[in-house]
Amino acid sequence: MSKISFSKFITTGLLLLFLVGCINLKNVNGYSTHSLAILKNFEQVDYTFSRSCENRCAIDQLEKQELFRKDCDCKANNDADSVTLILYNAINGYFDGLTKLSANELTSYKFNTANLVAGKYGDITINKEHIASYTKISTILLRAFTDGYRKKKIATYVGDANEPIQTLINAFGFTLEANLSKKLEVEKQRYQSYYFDLLKDANTSAYEKKKIIDDYNFMLEKNKDKKNQLVIFGKGLRKIAAGHQSLYEGRNKLSAKELTVLLTESSNELKDISTAFNKLKKNN
Repeated sequence: MSKISFSKFITTGLLLLFLVGCINLKNVNGYSTHSLAILKNFEQVDYTFSRSCENRCAIDQLEKQELFRKDCDCKANNDADSVTLILYNAINGYFDGLTKLSANELTSYKFNTANLVAGKYGDITINKEHIASYTKISTILLRAFTDGYRKKKIATYVGDANEPIQTLINAFGFTLEANLSKKLEVEKQRYQSYYFDLLKDANTSAYEKKKIIDDYNFMLEKNKDKKNQLVIFGKGLRKIAAGHQSLYEGRNKLSAKELTVLLTESSNELKDISTAFNKLKKNN
């Protein structure tokens, strides 16, 4: 082989390696970008623990037929919202970092940490495992920023973070799908009892009954929409977790075709879930 041919061979080989690397990182970036879009939907969820407390007080006011509502003690619910926000910010911060890292843009990144303490906050329980996972993610993000991580360190970033990020995603999802969704179910049952009592009142006219039924159906639809938001968002979190597990297992072989297919599938599924969530919000 002549020197010129050999030089062309080496150049072509390096170019192919570069292109393959770009393609793989493009898939990682696509997955992380769509994950970030799903996570951002949390800011659009039209229900919180504090809101559930305010609604509970409003129902109490209706049942007691009081014109002026007494002050609501919503401290536990406010605390639950604060803890939920901390979990969200940690997970969102990690995937923001992964998105920037896979695009080689980490130099401008900074993670805002908050204090997370073990204990019970309303319906939410934070344990030592959650604290350890949160601390580890905070450390990983800080190290990525201060050590000047670049594309070649994605394997390290993902490898160190998989276990704690899975723990945080699971805790975050359970908080919304189980604890917060349960508040909606209780709220629905209380409104149902209130409206049914109005209908059974012998002094209620036919016109008033129609108005009661219309109001009840409107409330029921709103309650259903909020619950669907939580269901769709929870589905998105599970897809994010599954995608990250695939990325973790293939972190040392980003050129593998199987990983490329899995990340592409994850991106497409996350995109569909985000579309479904936005459609629900638009119709709400």
